[in-house]
Amino acid sequence: MFENNESFLSTDVCPLVDELKRLKKSSSEAVDNDEEFSPFKMYMHIHRSLEDDLIKKIEQAKESIGKSLILVCGNVGDGKSHVISYLKHTRSDLLDGFIIHNDATESRSPNRDEKEELAMVLHNFSDDCISNDSDDKIIVAINLGVLSNFIDSEKGKGREFSKLAEYVNRNNILIDNIVGENPEQNSCFFHINFGDYHIFRLNNGTIDSPYIEEVIERIVCDSEDNPFYQSYKRCSECSVDHCPVKANFEMLQNKKVVSGLINILIETIVKDKVILSTRELLDFFYDIIVHPDFNKAKLSKSKNRLEQFIKYCLPSLMYEHEETSMILSHLTKYDFINQRTELFDGITTRFNTTDKLTEMFESYIDDNPISDQIFSFDINALCEGSASKSKELKKILFALFTRLCKIIPKQSDFSIVNEEFNEFIADLYYSIRQDIKKLQRIYKTVEKCIYEWNGGSYGSRCINLRSDVEGYIVSTELDLEPDLSGFKSIIPDEQFDKFPSYINLVFTKKKEKDKSATISIDYDLYKMLKLVESGYRPSAKDNNRYIGFLTFINRLAEFSGFDEEIIIQSYIRDEDKQFNLSKGGFGYTFSEVK
Repeated sequence: MFENNESFLSTDVCPLVDELKRLKKSSSEAVDNDEEFSPFKMYMHIHRSLEDDLIKKIEQAKESIGKSLILVCGNVGDGKSHVISYLKHTRSDLLDGFIIHNDATESRSPNRDEKEELAMVLHNFSDDCISNDSDDKIIVAINLGVLSNFIDSEKGKGREFSKLAEYVNRNNILIDNIVGENPEQNSCFFHINFGDYHIFRLNNGTIDSPYIEEVIERIVCDSEDNPFYQSYKRCSECSVDHCPVKANFEMLQNKKVVSGLINILIETIVKDKVILSTRELLDFFYDIIVHPDFNKAKLSKSKNRLEQFIKYCLPSLMYEHEETSMILSHLTKYDFINQRTELFDGITTRFNTTDKLTEMFESYIDDNPISDQIFSFDINALCEGSASKSKELKKILFALFTRLCKIIPKQSDFSIVNEEFNEFIADLYYSIRQDIKKLQRIYKTVEKCIYEWNGGSYGSRCINLRSDVEGYIVSTELDLEPDLSGFKSIIPDEQFDKFPSYINLVFTKKKEKDKSATISIDYDLYKMLKLVESGYRPSAKDNNRYIGFLTFINRLAEFSGFDEEIIIQSYIRDEDKQFNLSKGGFGYTFSEVK
């Protein structure tokens, strides 16, 4: 690209930025097709378990007699077309005899919409043709939204593709409920849902992501095959001092930074139920390396080098550009600068009053390329200038300091993942492994919250029913226990990348095992349950937000026999009275409990 140093130094183009643009969603490299699989895509390809599972489906379909349809489902940008294209160019023997429809979101003809196009592709799998002698072997990559629209259309609801619709619904393909595939005997339908696979994994009660680690490694590793690194090496020829792009790139070469960054990403994904595709992940890495307004010429002429560097560096790009992408908008919500704890307030005061800022960075933040660049500016001396400029500079430095504490803390006080989040991940892991003993904690928490959600009652095994009559509490006796009948033996695996993002718990009434109710607990509800367990009383707003748990309680109340007996407690004018309304052989009896 550049023939000599002189031409390089005279240009406004940054070769590293130009190369990194290949990570953007708008890049031509982001589009996959059957006919072409570039060397760059081959370099960026990372093996995942879903690839092995897809190969198994293809082998099963290939061995089956007659026609076969494999639905490769998932969300936009999660790699369906990429994996199929990769297999076509590396395992052509495997796909021999298969017809591949690698993009069900488009029509090949201006006279057909996507549903009509799909109906044409799947003609031999329609109700009228499914029993014919065709031996078509077809692989269709299809987004879940497109599949849902097709199934809900007249073609799916009617007689044309009702058998395919039944298969999709029976296997819960369109809902977040991972179950084993239940194919009919001699079924011609197969599927794999990429949406069931996470870009992180549960690993022995904790979380990590070898996949994201490998993505970062492909971007920054020192390799002759790595086009990004080869462009990065040209940075030594660049005339720009304190280049933020170079520093950000080097940040991702730091293993501790990578670990912190991955934990922040995963925590945000779990808390906000973010679906982060591979395409969006690559786009994210571009966004935290290159500022959207990056201009090499302007950067070289900037008079406020320190402020400009901080504005363009990785922590600022992560938390100050919510408008850039979906994942950055979620990260901004958890900006560490907005957190308030007694420990952090003390550090804030110390930072704002000290004249030894370099020592603050060195004390609380581990070694990293951005801190090294900051130290080269002699920030202690710069902050001793005029009052207004010093105050503004300290404010900018404090934001950087705070965010680096989150990403690469030297002290354990700034733990990346909070304890409550750790407990949720552990309980999620135990539920997937079906480890009953380890689930006792969460079962006890939920059981307590069932009785306490609408306020504590007089009886230890009484549940309060919601009442709009001020001054009275209406409750009924309900003796619950966990329903563990669905648990089998503990799953021996310790690592999972395919799992639901919630904990399913079942409760039943003692001595009446035929009645049970299930609650699905995501992180948001888990956090609220912990508050209720500690004594918090949910508000009307909470009841609306966690309507699922309230519905669960009401379902359990139906098991209580409240139509047989209820307890009414009065607290009008500080009176403390209790009444019983019970049903007997001669009707209902109302009496005061003395």
